[in-house]
Amino acid sequence: IEILAKQGGGQGILRCKDRFNPEKMPFGYRDILINIYCPNSKIVCEIQLHHKLFYQHKKVSHALYKKARLFEQNETNLAYSYADKHNRKHVGDRVYKVDGAAGDQKQQDEKEEDSEVIRLLREWRLDHYSGKLIDEFGYTLVEDWQALDEPKLQTMGFKEGEAKRFVKKVQDYQQGSGR
Repeated sequence: IEILAKQGGGQGILRCKDRFNPEKMPFGYRDILINIYCPNSKIVCEIQLHHKLFYQHKKVSHALYKKARLFEQNETNLAYSYADKHNRKHVGDRVYKVDGAAGDQKQQDEKEEDSEVIRLLREWRLDHYSGKLIDEFGYTLVEDWQALDEPKLQTMGFKEGEAKRFVKKVQDYQQGSGR
């Protein structure tokens, strides 16, 4: 960038938009955008500099930005202004974790499988065991559940009646009834 900035004759940096240190930046996103001519051509390129934290969630952030910009009017974002005025006292400056932002196919497939697992547990009124079953013991695939019996579920913290219900629901599900 330094070489391009030093070039004369309109071949250097055309524009630099510093959104790391702006006076006002709705939604908190930060980056630097630099427009340059490609060397020895009249093609304009944009170089984007992102903080690693924001870049990891760029796909989700950009989707939110596309929706939020629909509310821009006279250099003000009406949605942000409303949320800032009415929700800031409840939210404060807390940072929220974004799930599933990476977007690669493997993670998307895992998320869809998690969705099925969570959906079933919720449908069977056993979703309060999702932390134990999935996070603590690693039973992330429905097809692995057939190996679980009542004693094993009880050692995992299931109540006796709920362990019976889980085993019955898994058997029904495996046989195709889904209920």
